[in-house]
Amino acid sequence: MSKRSVALLAGVLLFAGCGGSAPASSQAVGYCPTMEPYAREIASERGMDLIRYESAAVVLDALRRGRIDVGVIGRLAFRGEHAGEGKRLAQGHTLIGPATTMVPYEVVVSLVITTALPEAVVAAHFPEFQQVAYVGSTEEALTKGTPVLIDWDEWRDGYHLVIPVYPDGRKVAKFRTPVVYERARGS
Repeated sequence: MSKRSVALLAGVLLFAGCGGSAPASSQAVGYCPTMEPYAREIASERGMDLIRYESAAVVLDALRRGRIDVGVIGRLAFRGEHAGEGKRLAQGHTLIGPATTMVPYEVVVSLVITTALPEAVVAAHFPEFQQVAYVGSTEEALTKGTPVLIDWDEWRDGYHLVIPVYPDGRKVAKFRTPVVYERARGS
């Protein structure tokens, strides 16, 4: 190869971002597996790459470290996980309890579920629940020691998620809520 060809090739490679310096990071949407459809739509709309992570906590960590620009997770971030407000893309419900735990969905539907939600809401969205105890408030429901069904609008830091999962380990999407978090500008 001639000197001119080598110089031309080096220039092309440098221009393409393949030179000796670190390549510029591409813009990316990171997501937890349950939120893939929402992440795909956002990535497509914004012309961004997709990166799948195994959990919401890992997505938020990648966002904090600047590895991704947008994170799509299936829950609201805990205080300290992300500085900014997330944008919820859908309403929904979740289960909370005395401790954070994953429970097979076929077990969840047979448990006593306590809630302060109206009976019509539970009947419309969770007809598979076999035993539902209705109480006057979420605070009262939490004293019962059972999983508690709440609207995501009631979520507070300090609540523990009871996460229904399918036999293959996938989270049951109807208990998640799609939330988009973005990297802080200038970071």
